This record gives sequence, structure tokens and C-alpha cells, in this order.
Amino acid sequence: MRLKAALAVLIAFAFLYQTALADDASQTNQNANSEPSTAKNWEFSLAPYLWAASVKGDLTVNGIKVDADQSFSDTLDNLDIGFMFHFEGIRKQRWGFFADLMYIRLDPDDESTPFGDIGIDYEETLAELGGFHRWTIEDHAIDALGGYRYSHMKTELKLPPGFPNVDKNESWLDPFFGARWIWRMTDKWGLRLRGDFGGFGIGSDSTWNAIGLITFKPWKHVGFGGGYRVLYQDYSTGSGRNRFSYDATMYGPILGLDITW
Repeated sequence: MRLKAALAVLIAFAFLYQTALADDASQTNQNANSEPSTAKNWEFSLAPYLWAASVKGDLTVNGIKVDADQSFSDTLDNLDIGFMFHFEGIRKQRWGFFADLMYIRLDPDDESTPFGDIGIDYEETLAELGGFHRWTIEDHAIDALGGYRYSHMKTELKLPPGFPNVDKNESWLDPFFGARWIWRMTDKWGLRLRGDFGGFGIGSDSTWNAIGLITFKPWKHVGFGGGYRVLYQDYSTGSGRNRFSYDATMYGPILGLDITW
């Protein structure tokens, strides 16, 4: 299933690339007798960010269900390492791509159960790769976007004496489709809204993602963004003692630095 999904990604991007080339060729023919455009062919942005995410939901590992609820303050207390960044490029303000990576490793406090304390070590990777097409109307831009979101979780449960410890790795790939609205309110201030949904049973049974950002760009190549993000995932596989499931929502404020060139 993952191999088929990867092939689907390659085919989709090949289609986007060929369409973009045809679009560029058409535009070149139309402007053959006009003055050359001064617009850059490509524009890029790199945005390291912090997502102060809380988690609400359930996690089942090898048939053992535990409460996955955790506030951002708990995450900070238990954080071993973490990094997040977003990168994207757009060609002639029409066709673009984006990539996003978030990695965290946690060592939370033990959870009390009727059988004794359970220790949890947890790693999570979220990675996105996608493309988009942009329509621009005055100070507004609308992007139709699609891609894949890769999720990887490594969970180790340290069970009470007499029970074997559990070490579980699980990963899945979710296709998604969505849209983004960008409004340039002033020369320095802007608004960005994004929503997408996916899974469709290929990876997750269902997943959706929503982001809202206010942007401020005081300098030509450097800006800032702040807002809120919510990501829901409902994934499960196996049964009985081999069952793994993650049914949870990550939500919280987000703050980032945007570097463009």
C-alpha cells in the first residue's frame, strides 16, 4: 500500500510539472512580442516555527489503551528534543510545492493504573509533501493544494513488574486535499487560512487540518507569523493484542519566522 502511495505521489507531481511547463510555454508565446517580464521565475520561503500543541485523545498499543491527553506545558516538561520547519517554493506565482517537518521526542511521567505504574517513551514525526496551484485577484490569492502527510510514532510502554514491556513502531501515509487563502491586508500585514482533509481509509480512516495565521513582514526578506493550528487523526490497524490505534487531536497556538528569497 505504501509503495502504491509513493508511486501515486510521483505520478501526481509529474503531472503538475508537465502542466506547469505547458502553461509556461503558452504564456511565453503570448508574450513573445511584448517586453520581458521582470518577475522572478522562482520564489522561496523557509519558516522555522513552534507549535505549542496540546493533545486530546486515546492511544492503543498492542491492545493496551492509554489516555493520550497532554497539555503543551506537559510537553515542555517532558520534551527531550524537537524541531519544526516549513519550506515552499512557487514558480511565477502560479505553480508551487511545499514541505513541512515536525519531530518531537517525549519522556512523560509514569501513568498510574490499577495494575501499577506505566512508563511511556514517545517519538512522533509528521512530514508533509505537496503541491499547489495559485489564482491571484488583486490583494487575494487562493491556492488549491494536495499532497501526502507521513506520520510515524514510536511508543515504548514500561509495564508493571510481571508484565513484558511493549515497544511499538507504527507509520502511515495520508493523502489530503485542501485550499489556502492569502490576503495581503497592507504592505506589512497579512492573513493566511488553510484547511485540508484526507486519509480516506488509505492511511487514517479520516484526518483534517486547519491553520489560521496573522503575518507581519517589517523587512523585505524577513517576516513573522502567529496563529492557531488543529490537526485530527484517526488511525488504527490490527486487532486484539496486535491492535494499534491513534484517535487524537493536536491543537494550539503557532509562532514562526518567515525568510523569503
